[in-house]
Amino acid sequence: MAVAHRASIDQKIVELRAMRESLRDLNERCHGDDRPECPILDGLAGEGNTTSP
Repeated sequence: MAVAHRASIDQKIVELRAMRESLRDLNERCHGDDRPECPILDGLAGEGNTTSP
């Protein structure tokens, strides 16, 4: 049972790291101004490519 629980935790860590990288990329592309386009919201909505500026 402990092995299965550890595997579950390891998978969650992988997923959280991927989420962190996606948010880091989106944050770097955010200009922080009043533009109507928002790469963070677009990325969270699944629109556009979140891996290139």
